[in-house]
Amino acid sequence: MNVMVEPTQDIDGAAKMLNVDTATVMRLAGAGQIEGAKIGKGWVFLTEDILAYLKNRVREQTEARRAAFEGSQDLANASKRIPSESAAMTRHRRARGGRTLPQALGSTPAA
Repeated sequence: MNVMVEPTQDIDGAAKMLNVDTATVMRLAGAGQIEGAKIGKGWVFLTEDILAYLKNRVREQTEARRAAFEGSQDLANASKRIPSESAAMTRHRRARGGRTLPQALGSTPAA
């Protein structure tokens, strides 16, 4: 399927490509976040510049999600590495008449 893409877009075309309102495109263009030129009374955008902006946003957001996910995985893995009293150690303490960890904390272990 061949899709004919125009080399330039007006404000409506840019908004449609980015799936946003025209006011958003005007704000982004006015702030210099999307490259465009105001010619006469209207904005003109190169299609390749709109796509470059979109690719950068996709890349930034993907990296942020990846970092957040990896950070949450690191926390989950760290909690798995926290040592806890093993069942063997609990049996050993009970056999010696010592207090088990739950007893030391004021609760009784489940039988």
